[in-house]
Amino acid sequence: MARISVSMAGGLASLRGSADQDVGYSTVGLRAATTMHWGSTLVVPHVSAAWQHAFDDVTPGAGLAFATTGIGFAIDGVPLAEDSALVDAGLDFALGARTTAGVSYSGQFGDSVTDNAVKGRVTILF
Repeated sequence: MARISVSMAGGLASLRGSADQDVGYSTVGLRAATTMHWGSTLVVPHVSAAWQHAFDDVTPGAGLAFATTGIGFAIDGVPLAEDSALVDAGLDFALGARTTAGVSYSGQFGDSVTDNAVKGRVTILF
């Protein structure tokens, strides 16, 4: 449960209230990876695809009131996607005994929602 109480100092504009941002998720999908050699470099391609479902109320909200007058109001946030497709694909390279580098794409596609990312990383163990 993510019920948040808010109390802010700020004179006439100070607020108090609570926010409800309780959302549960379930995810079902597949992951695959393999190891292969590209010349003398070890390469690990990987891919995953999944379906994600959001439970409970997918619209975050807050009930607030001015601390000085007690006049209340409600704020609703942007609704979260209830059902989404998640995809991820990338390559990892072993550059040495203790060094790896990788690049990957991840995306989320749902009810009026699209989120895309390209990530790169370098790992050095010492």
